[in-house]
Amino acid sequence: MSLTGLAWLTLYLLLSFKVFERSSYGIGLYLMTFYAPVTKWWWGSGVLTSIGDRWALFAALFMLVGVVTDRRPRTHAPAPRAKSVGILLILYILNALFVHTLFAKVPVDSWEFWVRICKYSVFGAMMYSSIRDAKDIRIALYSIVLGGIYIGYEVYFNEAGRMRHGRLEGIPLGSASDANYLSSVLSVSLVAAGYFILVEKGWKRYALMFGAALMLETIQQSLSRGTMLALCGATITLLVFARKRERKLAVIGVLLGCLAAFVVMGKEDRQQMVVRFQSIFVESEERDASADSRTLLWGRCLTLIGDNPLGLGGEAAFKSKYASRYVADLKLDGKAVHNGYLDIASSWGIQGLALALTMLFLSTRQLLSDIRVARRQDDNQKALLGSIWVACGVILAVAAIFISSLRGEWFYWWAAIALGYRQYSTSAAVTPGQSSMVVDSASPGEVELV
Repeated sequence: MSLTGLAWLTLYLLLSFKVFERSSYGIGLYLMTFYAPVTKWWWGSGVLTSIGDRWALFAALFMLVGVVTDRRPRTHAPAPRAKSVGILLILYILNALFVHTLFAKVPVDSWEFWVRICKYSVFGAMMYSSIRDAKDIRIALYSIVLGGIYIGYEVYFNEAGRMRHGRLEGIPLGSASDANYLSSVLSVSLVAAGYFILVEKGWKRYALMFGAALMLETIQQSLSRGTMLALCGATITLLVFARKRERKLAVIGVLLGCLAAFVVMGKEDRQQMVVRFQSIFVESEERDASADSRTLLWGRCLTLIGDNPLGLGGEAAFKSKYASRYVADLKLDGKAVHNGYLDIASSWGIQGLALALTMLFLSTRQLLSDIRVARRQDDNQKALLGSIWVACGVILAVAAIFISSLRGEWFYWWAAIALGYRQYSTSAAVTPGQSSMVVDSASPGEVELV
């Protein structure tokens, strides 16, 4: 076993025990299997691979036991909208099963994607349940940040992946190895790292700055136009949405990010990035084949959805024989639709898309409500974190316009942290059996009994 494999196994076992002390350590345990799946990295061959490929399953099971046995109280009352999101999540699962059973055109693939929805939903629910105080949120965010830094380290120092058509491909990142998926997920890690760079002190700040540079290098090698737009949208959101002291820190963070990009990218990289970014806004006759095929696929998918509004099961557009006829003249049959919203609508119906977007909308409303409370309490650090997490949501939402990522598990992570954000407080948690009156951020003036 290599030293990297031994280090991975040691951390996996350590977090497995720590889960019973604090269930949120299960978040880090599971995300290890996403950012560094042993069966897909060179250092996992041999002993680790011979044990099996169920590392993610066992991580989830450890976390489930940890959540069930976790008796720690919450710092604040549970998020009022969490129950509504939970009900919608169950309806989303049932709707997908309904569509799969009655309309699936590719039953094998459709079943696989339905199972993924169930897995992601269970983990998302456990993730939310494990967030009881500020430390739990820090564990969740640091897990996402460190996972991204690890990918950046492998790319920069070990030359992981391969360059294909001038873009970085082949990074074994869970369910997001494609360049577009990789860059959007790493962008969330990068922006979250920006928060810790601003609030941490000493060696942690400098280590995070180094790690952010590694992630930035990986993102720029991916050359994803969707991610470029997503990062622009996140930056604008952060600067416009932030208030007072938050905005000052946000401006500092943006300036540092721009400076880091200038330092990390060479002259040729910067020119290539500018050219690719400018290609987003050219006239239709000047678009490259990739951009042009996307717009064609979107139009045909809208026709497909119009003919089948209830959905055709997972991977419906355009990998089934039925759906391929909609793009037969384009010679693009078998390609994904490259739009998360159209992907969900074609797979699980318009009603499935409505359920998914409503869940994200309610999670966002809860996050915004709790940010307002933090501002009224002059908790600038907490408010800044909320603003940054809103920006991370914008990254995922914009990126999903260009790739079929709305079905990705990272949306479940975002919603779980958005709903658990109100627990990010330095105030002492109540002891078991003790009642505490906590102001409900969704309804100022009302109180809930914990």
